[in-house]
Amino acid sequence: MPLDHPRSTPASPTPGILLNLGLLILRIVAGSCLLASHGWAGGLAAWSHIWHKTPWGLPAHLTELGFPFALPLGIALILFTLLGGVFLILGLLSRSSALVMGLMTLMAALLYQSFPSVAETAVLYTGICVSIFLGGPGAFSLDHWLRAITRRRKT
Repeated sequence: MPLDHPRSTPASPTPGILLNLGLLILRIVAGSCLLASHGWAGGLAAWSHIWHKTPWGLPAHLTELGFPFALPLGIALILFTLLGGVFLILGLLSRSSALVMGLMTLMAALLYQSFPSVAETAVLYTGICVSIFLGGPGAFSLDHWLRAITRRRKT
């Protein structure tokens, strides 16, 4: 068979597969970065502060910014970052997680305008979260899998 024959070239992946693969990669990278860089480090600092009474800068910083109830707010932010990162990676409650994480990162971008590298990172996370919120988790997610199981049970 000649090389220019239609059957001699491998089939290209469909756009749907590429889109779903792109959403998977976006979720895994963003969720992993949020989890490892922000959630885990903050979680260790919060744990150490609560149980070992070591200093923790986040509540003091939140107080400086004018937020009331800085310690509970700091703990909530860390928990949302940890759970949001895990949920984005797994594709579980993806749109809700992306909405919460997007609002948190948008607030960080607005609060840290005087620190361009911090604000830029926050804006990138906000854009990623908005993309996941609008596009959904894709086919390679627990949300998609659970939706498929629910549909099968209804029929």
